[in-house]
Amino acid sequence: MTDKYWVITHNTNTETSVPTRKLYVKTTWKDFPTQQLSEIDILSKYVQSISKCHSWAIRPSSTKEFIKAIPIKWSDHKTKTMRLELEISKNGRVTILSKHEM
Repeated sequence: MTDKYWVITHNTNTETSVPTRKLYVKTTWKDFPTQQLSEIDILSKYVQSISKCHSWAIRPSSTKEFIKAIPIKWSDHKTKTMRLELEISKNGRVTILSKHEM
């Protein structure tokens, strides 16, 4: 099994073009290692189907960033941030292991 970390920013403010939300994701891959190359595509399709993320972007992250899960700040207001752990198995099946909104 291989763990990877991701940050997804979404819900871009139309006036400033700055994202207003972050989703920190840890994926655990349980399928053939060579098929892990399709992980970002599987993750993208999964996120788009559970939450229509307008103007979203995904990038690789780290364990440290996942643990900190720093929200986006607008002045003194912190936006909603979520930490999500997913397991990806055979045929791109995605299972939620944990979900924590902060």
